[in-house]
Amino acid sequence: MALAHGRLKPYAGLINAVLRRHLPPTVVSVLAEPVENAAAGYVDWFTSLAGQPVPLRILTGPARTKAVKLLGDRLEAIRSLAARPAVMSTRALAPVL
Repeated sequence: MALAHGRLKPYAGLINAVLRRHLPPTVVSVLAEPVENAAAGYVDWFTSLAGQPVPLRILTGPARTKAVKLLGDRLEAIRSLAARPAVMSTRALAPVL
């Protein structure tokens, strides 16, 4: 991914902090963290999860069904959090800004 003039990291950090404050680590782990390589002009993505990533598009059968459900459940938890005005207010976000 091309660098967005160094603006990616602060947002990623804020998003990660809010998620970690309100959701279990298993949910937060669905998102990789960006590490900008300014010299090369791109962003690498890292996660603390073990194993090698596998693109969803190449999974088939039960493995794909399981992955889609797991991803859907975790993203729904994140969407639910984002829909809570008390969490997303400036006042609520102040401790992580």
